[in-house]
Amino acid sequence: MTINLGNKNKNYAIFLPAIQQSFAEYIVSNDEYAPKNIKPVDLNFLDEANKFWTYPWCLASAGIFVNAKKNNAIISRKSQSSWVLGDSGGYQVGTGKLKEISNWSNINKDVEKIKALWKETTFINDMLGWVDCNCDYAMTLDMPLWIFDQKYKNTPFYNFTKKELLEITLNNLNYIQQNKGVFGSCKFLNVLQGLNDGDEDEWYHHVRNYKFEGWALGGSVGWKGGLTRVLRRLLILRDDGNLNPGQDFLHVLGVSQINWCIALTAIQRGVQKSVNSNFKITYDASTPFQNSYTYQSYVAPQKYNKNLNSWKRSIVEFPNHYEAVKASLNDQFCIGSPLSNILKVVDVSKPLDPFEKNFITKFGSHALANHNTFMMIEGFHEANFIANDKGNAPSEFNDLISKIEQLFELENWNEFLESNRDFFEYISNHQKW
Repeated sequence: MTINLGNKNKNYAIFLPAIQQSFAEYIVSNDEYAPKNIKPVDLNFLDEANKFWTYPWCLASAGIFVNAKKNNAIISRKSQSSWVLGDSGGYQVGTGKLKEISNWSNINKDVEKIKALWKETTFINDMLGWVDCNCDYAMTLDMPLWIFDQKYKNTPFYNFTKKELLEITLNNLNYIQQNKGVFGSCKFLNVLQGLNDGDEDEWYHHVRNYKFEGWALGGSVGWKGGLTRVLRRLLILRDDGNLNPGQDFLHVLGVSQINWCIALTAIQRGVQKSVNSNFKITYDASTPFQNSYTYQSYVAPQKYNKNLNSWKRSIVEFPNHYEAVKASLNDQFCIGSPLSNILKVVDVSKPLDPFEKNFITKFGSHALANHNTFMMIEGFHEANFIANDKGNAPSEFNDLISKIEQLFELENWNEFLESNRDFFEYISNHQKW
């Protein structure tokens, strides 16, 4: 019987697996080397007819998919049974990984030249057309301020000022506002940036003049800046009338920590109770795919208890060395997902060869990603149920939920937020669990 993970979301913040291009292409293809009892299409959880498990929500980046040549699960999906948030490609632009701008790093000290080249690029038009055709919501194209980090010194926009990046972002917003809706009915989330509170306020002051259907928190405005900043921004948005009906979504970029899934659900319910019963928070990560493709590891079942240290994801290395594979060929494929009872290690491993460096087959790596995605979503649902509904979590999480609820009931919330800053930052420190 098919497991519908979408039905297990009981008003929780929604996790969006950030689907990678190779996975999206593989699960609508044929693979003669796949096990006889399973096909690539059986890994496509966006398909409501999937015989193993389904989940309707995901994120797909236009920065990756806009130039894709092969068929994939995003462009071929049934829109009535799935929901896709499009990432505009700001990450690919900021890091210079976008194909159209990949050679601009060589001239990144010539800011005026980069400005001229950006005006000539067709990416924003291509991005807008792709998300309009293939996504339900999408983020606007921001020029991220995190590129000022020293590690990005060789990227195209590193030598721009904050003001110049904001100006390009405003031009992008104007273009999107004037040209959206030509090919479809995609709605947009206005992305907020800022290295500190001052930057964030300045950015917000300008971009809020463009009215879209929701918001997205990027860089330090999101989880990397800590829970206090996220709460402060949500409360400002609410008090300014920018979370009222019609602006029903807020997305937090790049977060997959369990403590954050609990906090975001509490925030979602706070906004619902105070101004907008339709309000939803989404958050994304490519973690289930990276764990498979980069680290050849899988998510194992995890039992939460009253000890805060138990609220972390259990990651295990999949057999991928000669002796390990040889000893486990007849063992069950990863434990916990619908694939666990279908596959064995031998089904996803290449023939034994002492000189082989990677024993996991193409099918195996994608099956591992499918398993990881299922386990992460299940883990978020269980954590939210225990903490936000059952009230049987560690005392720290009970206090967190209570304080967020109090915060959204206050008209003058600044003093309460500041007095609880240390607690909020302690809870949101992802390195602890």
